[in-house]
Amino acid sequence: AHRGHVREPLEHISLGIDLTALSVRRVERPRSPLRFGFAAGFQTHKGIWNVLDAAASLKRKGCDFELHIWGPKQSEAPLVERDIQDCVKLRGLYKPQDIWDVYAEMDVSLMATIWTEAYGRVVQEAAAAGVPT
Repeated sequence: AHRGHVREPLEHISLGIDLTALSVRRVERPRSPLRFGFAAGFQTHKGIWNVLDAAASLKRKGCDFELHIWGPKQSEAPLVERDIQDCVKLRGLYKPQDIWDVYAEMDVSLMATIWTEAYGRVVQEAAAAGVPT
């Protein structure tokens, strides 16, 4: 679409995501227990408190699941407050080159942003990796 207007070489990036390191091997899903993945850490605007409250609700209902959280500012305290430390795994920050390994650890990707993001990549990255969001 831009070829006639831009004098520089153009490159199309599928889904707006660099897929060069994406493995063609698909992960067998779902696992038991079902693994939810949240790649935003403990940033309030990313909806972490909603995610933790949902995990607490699932645990109270007796659901068999794990919630894996990647990202900054992680703390055990909110897990203890909600009695979910046994089903939530804090995974810390990941390196950009490890993004596809992160998605391979998920059965379902969560995006719980509480404000409008101009371009939230989580949905596109998860789709590229074959993970429902």
